[in-house]
Amino acid sequence: MTSGHARRGADNKVGAVIAPTLVQCSQINLQHCKAATALLSRSQVVEQTDICLIQEPWVTGGMARGFDLRGNELFFAQVEPGPRTCISIKRVCNARRMVNFCHRDLVAVTVGLRGEGGYEDIVFCSAYFPFDSALPPPTGELRKLVRYCKSNGLPLIVGCDANAQNVVWGSENNNARGISLLEYLADVDQEILNRGSSSTVVTSRCQCVIDITLCDRRLAKRCVDWRVDREDTLSDHRRIKFSIEGRVGKLQGSARRNPRTTDWTSFKEELEAKLGERRLRPSNVRRLEDEVDTIHDALIRAFHKACPIKASRQGKKVAWWSRELNRLRVLSRRLWNHAYRTKSHEDWTQYRNAQREYKRLIKKSKETAWKEFCDDLEALPQVARLRRVFSGGPTQGLG
Repeated sequence: MTSGHARRGADNKVGAVIAPTLVQCSQINLQHCKAATALLSRSQVVEQTDICLIQEPWVTGGMARGFDLRGNELFFAQVEPGPRTCISIKRVCNARRMVNFCHRDLVAVTVGLRGEGGYEDIVFCSAYFPFDSALPPPTGELRKLVRYCKSNGLPLIVGCDANAQNVVWGSENNNARGISLLEYLADVDQEILNRGSSSTVVTSRCQCVIDITLCDRRLAKRCVDWRVDREDTLSDHRRIKFSIEGRVGKLQGSARRNPRTTDWTSFKEELEAKLGERRLRPSNVRRLEDEVDTIHDALIRAFHKACPIKASRQGKKVAWWSRELNRLRVLSRRLWNHAYRTKSHEDWTQYRNAQREYKRLIKKSKETAWKEFCDDLEALPQVARLRRVFSGGPTQGLG
């Protein structure tokens, strides 16, 4: 007879790698700001964001720049005068660029997701609809992508700066661009994931909703927790966050049970259901051992149900981040919240002053971290130096 004590080790063993059940996504317009790009890169590392759909990235030399590419890939079209869209995505997602849909104002990739229905390719797209276009939105490039996905049965998710307003996605009023875009979305059965009326663009002169997230109707139920983040981005646009039910690649790290998150009410209910009001009096040693096994097994199963295994998503540290930057981050957010509530010119001025100091310190901290990195390299043997330089992996994925 195998006792419960002998099984205990097997019951508590956890695999070294378990994929997460939610793919963490975000989208933002960076307004070509270098400091906003640095802040987004830091957030991606700390929060372990899987996919980020970006509009108006910081561009220099005709390329999107400023992103931390350690463990990430960056997809964009290398065009003049520079891309207005890009996608930053973890390399473990094994994203594949869609060559025919990689333009200045649109870039698309496919990512394989595992869900309850099995493995499925999903298209992720970052799009920008120019506000000064003579044609109503969406762009011809997005229309072609939607037709392609429909004809090939590919689910599609689009994060875009639409430069269009409609009450359906939270704007205070409609404009001609918003009406035209809504009519198109209705024709092609695209769902709008935006929830509530939180402004996606906030300045002292304007608060509006022009950043929207779109997806296929069949995919909408798997997209959860859509929200506008209130963290300062150093851009006029807020960062949008949402999750998709499914798994991509493998999560580097361990999976474990965290006893601190145990649902003790569930544990008690499960234990009562399994044991009931047992008042047995074993008549011999064998029955006593059997009863111990039964109780032990009930305890283990109840605990496993109340405290399930979860994959660890521990964020990493960013070398250039400091306590002073964290203080300015908190201060900037507090001043933004206050200015947003009061709408006072003085409060907005105070917020902008704090934001300028925040940007200045980010630049200084990154320069200092880079200098320290170079100084450290000088002290290393040549082989170790080359290994450290190239350990960041591949660079950008160009269009």
